[in-house]
Amino acid sequence: MTDELPRALAIAWGMETSPSRGPKRELSHESIVDAAIEIANAEGLAALTMQRVAKSFGFTTMALYRYVSSKDDLQILMLDRANAQAADAVIDATDWRAGLRDWMDAVRATLHAHPWLFELYASGAGVNQLALPNMMRMTDNGLRAMRTLDLPLAAKLDVITRLSVLATESVSQELARRDPSTNLDPMAVEAIREVATAERFPDLHPSIADGSYFDGCTELGDPDNLRTELDSFFDRLETQARTGPPATPAPLTPDAAAAVAEREWREAVALRKRATERVNEASRIEAAKHVEYTAAKEFAKASAKAARSGRG
Repeated sequence: MTDELPRALAIAWGMETSPSRGPKRELSHESIVDAAIEIANAEGLAALTMQRVAKSFGFTTMALYRYVSSKDDLQILMLDRANAQAADAVIDATDWRAGLRDWMDAVRATLHAHPWLFELYASGAGVNQLALPNMMRMTDNGLRAMRTLDLPLAAKLDVITRLSVLATESVSQELARRDPSTNLDPMAVEAIREVATAERFPDLHPSIADGSYFDGCTELGDPDNLRTELDSFFDRLETQARTGPPATPAPLTPDAAAAVAEREWREAVALRKRATERVNEASRIEAAKHVEYTAAKEFAKASAKAARSGRG
């Protein structure tokens, strides 16, 4: 059966044991993953290499490959191990609101403990992450929290997806608040205002002009705002459970569904390209303004010095 699974999944599910030969005492799938997580927690995912992990045990990289065949596989196992914390969380199954809060708190705690998870989630980490055992346990925990909520299973799975996104966004914004390098300084905001004109963004521009657009970028990083967002979402769930789901539209034919998916994909690609162009343009303007600012500052210094010399 293990031949039918990618090796990382087989290891994660305990279907592949550690090699019988080699440095058995020091190395195992578990110890290697733990060492890799320790490096990523301390220095970030960029610092993680197979050589670095092997060195922490005093072995060669080749010795490590007997246990984990690639860095990609190692990262998959790291993702699954890191999520054990949320998978093991105690969930209130008698009150669905309290249970979902417990569940989301556990997901957020995991992301705070292992910020490098953001990179792995974004990359896809090489396999379907939903097939990992701890990801499935997390989902099972979320469903357990909703035992008393009268919604179809598909709707409950959608709730888990939405809360996962909310947890990710909120933690990402909290971490960004702590890192000054990720925040736009006033000069950068002003530079973007110059290029984000009313012609380009007719409906958004008033919010850009008065600054509220930039102020709102980190609202989920505020615990009070997150709590309000959750309460509002839970109220909608309660209404949905009471009134029943909306009418289901007629299913699309396979050809129509493929056409819709292609259109949405092309739209997403176009949006990404336009966003990249805008950021690049803003960066060029910011750099030019910084040069002007530096020159003006030096000129002011020179003028002040000349004035002092004249008085002397």
